[in-house]
Amino acid sequence: MCIIKGVATGAIAHSKGLVLSGLRPPLTQNTSVISRASYSAMSPTIETFVPAASSRKVKLVIFDKDGTLISFDATWSKWADDLIARFVSKCGDKLRGPLADTLGYDLERKKVRGEKSLMAWAAQPIIRQAVEVCLTEQGGMQERDARQAVKECWAECEEGEVSPISRCTRTLFESLHRMGIMTGVCTSDARRPTEMNLRSLGVSSMVHHSICGDDSFNVPKPAPDNAWNFCKRLGVRPEETIIVGDTNADLRMARAAGVGGSIGVLSGVGTEEDLKANADLIVEDVDRVLELVR
Repeated sequence: MCIIKGVATGAIAHSKGLVLSGLRPPLTQNTSVISRASYSAMSPTIETFVPAASSRKVKLVIFDKDGTLISFDATWSKWADDLIARFVSKCGDKLRGPLADTLGYDLERKKVRGEKSLMAWAAQPIIRQAVEVCLTEQGGMQERDARQAVKECWAECEEGEVSPISRCTRTLFESLHRMGIMTGVCTSDARRPTEMNLRSLGVSSMVHHSICGDDSFNVPKPAPDNAWNFCKRLGVRPEETIIVGDTNADLRMARAAGVGGSIGVLSGVGTEEDLKANADLIVEDVDRVLELVR
């Protein structure tokens, strides 16, 4: 049973594109034996607990960051432009197009090309490795020279001031806090910029746990491990958890972990067509979340 309480005005079904009065249940019962065993190792009570439908309530909401809480393009477009400019200055203009293609960045529109582009889902170390490969395979550079060029040109995206998706983000977190619902942030971005972003949003003190792309214990989405980590850390069952994100990596993590519900938001890189196969519900942005978990 999905624990999302109701349907927000303007919400759309994951598969019909219409307003619904009910949602399909998460795939808790279809989670693989290996995955369930993995969670049992972290929380031995999970296999024996069978919650009554009437007792289920939301106790934890896990948010993605970029594209969900803050504007993806406002943060990452400048980083991509500056990174490409540094490489062009050092290695030549012939790399401008290949680097943009590697990142999945549209130079003319100043936007990420979609949820499947590298910038949309990959942690910085993965992007860095991909750039090195681009320099060798498409730039004709020796591996040693490519590594040196990356070392000289690379810079993490550490934008402290951010462009929030909603003007009510702090109010959302405050409301969830008052309701006794814990919050988490799971992102492929590095910890330092993530903590800067959360402080800028004014919500860092209300985030009970976060997992970032450079954490040693991070297992990248869409693996279920990070969702289980949140549940184990905060003493919450997966069935009492909702995951909110703008990509299928977020939503597939939710389904693999067997959480109580998943909400796709259209404020980031994923479109309705992209997200409908894996989301229990799709809404415009995080402003809709509160009315769904009351």
